[in-house]
Amino acid sequence: MMEASHIETVVDSQFDPDLPTARDVLMAISCVATQYALNPSLHLAKLALSLASNLQAPEYAEADTVEEVAHRLTAQWDSVVEEYLVVEASVMPPHQLLQ
Repeated sequence: MMEASHIETVVDSQFDPDLPTARDVLMAISCVATQYALNPSLHLAKLALSLASNLQAPEYAEADTVEEVAHRLTAQWDSVVEEYLVVEASVMPPHQLLQ
């Protein structure tokens, strides 16, 4: 749980109090990655990819480190999702009668 001492008030015309911080997004990715490690699924892979993609938003680009981590996480989770889609396509290829 986050302590009150860690909460900072930012006075900025672009500040959105409803927007999660980069730290919040990274923590969410970490939680999803842990769940994925315990029970891999396409749903969790897509969720991690979505979170990593959100981290690439301009609002989080203030730090080069965040931008680099976001890029790497997006590439990694994109690869995981791609693997699921390839496996799904090979297990159940489309058939004219089923379409």
